[in-house]
Amino acid sequence: MALSEQELQRLIQNPRETLDTELKEWIDPESPEGMAKIARGCIALFNANGGYLVIGFQNGGQPADGAPTAVRSTFHPDVVQRIISKYASQPIAVTVEFATHDGIEYPIICVPGGVRTPCAAKSDLMISGKAVVRDHAIYVRSVSSNHTVSTTEPRIPDWERLVRTCHDNREADIGAFFRRHLAGGDVGALHDFLSPAPPVPSLTERVTAYLDEGFGRFQRRTKQRGWNAEGVATFETAIVIDGTIPPHNADRDFYNRLQVNKPRHSGWSFWIDARGGKAPLDSAYVDDGGWEALIKTEFMGEILDFWRAEPAGRFYHLRNLQDDAHEKDSIPPRKFFDYALHAGRVAEVVSIGSHFARALGCDEQSTALGFACRWRGIGNRNLYSWSQRERQFYSESASVQDTITTSATMPLVTAAFAPVVNSLIAPVFALFGGWKFQNSVIEGIVRDVIGRHL
Repeated sequence: MALSEQELQRLIQNPRETLDTELKEWIDPESPEGMAKIARGCIALFNANGGYLVIGFQNGGQPADGAPTAVRSTFHPDVVQRIISKYASQPIAVTVEFATHDGIEYPIICVPGGVRTPCAAKSDLMISGKAVVRDHAIYVRSVSSNHTVSTTEPRIPDWERLVRTCHDNREADIGAFFRRHLAGGDVGALHDFLSPAPPVPSLTERVTAYLDEGFGRFQRRTKQRGWNAEGVATFETAIVIDGTIPPHNADRDFYNRLQVNKPRHSGWSFWIDARGGKAPLDSAYVDDGGWEALIKTEFMGEILDFWRAEPAGRFYHLRNLQDDAHEKDSIPPRKFFDYALHAGRVAEVVSIGSHFARALGCDEQSTALGFACRWRGIGNRNLYSWSQRERQFYSESASVQDTITTSATMPLVTAAFAPVVNSLIAPVFALFGGWKFQNSVIEGIVRDVIGRHL
């Protein structure tokens, strides 16, 4: 799926090394060194289920010197694809996007996901008698002991992540097969029946209670800052991990563990890294045994964010509705509710929750996740997909109800996110004249979002 101009800009505004994002200083794709970095990086990102190789930045995220005079021809898609095709054992259809910041154009090599069998190199690339790309070698994105990320051959902890990624993609294919052949049946009920899960009522009650607790913290923090958030339409979400969680403290190790392992499916992701960057991304702090951040800025639209993350496996996030943040783009506030945008945001939350649980060391077979979502200020709106032209839709019926809370549970071992997303978002769509989208629509949105790594 092609990235929009906003998404490209957001990707280079705060570049960070993560499992699905690799930064490289300026390289020459025609040189052996440049070809090696592209080949190794793209194979590793494909094995990480897709991601982005961003050229022109140092590891710390600072712009690098040495940009070529003709960036687009130097990093032409044909040039990059020729390198991948020569050294990757599997077909990887990469694309190359370009984004401009401070007058400099940066290439972004987009690597798709969907790996089902580990991809390896199929040819040696020699420099001074040394194989910098080694025939039959597998390359992955790996986290070192100090939580820095690099491209390397897999070590023991990396094999588990790589095998799980391939397994999840195969399981997703099996789930799609059953959904196709069970059309007309209650797939959500079948999923709940077949999936091992802890007692739903207790976990649902806990995650809903944490949703209320998080909102109370948001109200206190905004009052302390002197910000008036009354009447702001918001989307809230909470995640509670149910299972044995290895002990962690609210320290830098815990913070870095979450940020390195968290996928970025959107330009301004949930639980955004808010420590050590430029204002407003310099606002994370520890309070009452957990990390928090309160951010208010205007970047590609007005943003009001508050999040909290606790080592006990509880996470909360509040954000103003994106439907109301683009008045300058002729999207009037408090008029629309973008069904595709909100379904995608819920999918992002579900994906992040599963990554957080694994990052904390939870056992997949015995762990479950509780999700709760709440929308405030959605009364007198119409469903309208203003953000995605390919999913244009408008509902004649407006919502009467102003606030709604939904919840769902999910075993960590599953790769079937779509039924969980549908459970969380379908009651919201019903407020608009009883509207219901087909399962295939929600599955398509979830597949698009999960496949993106910004």
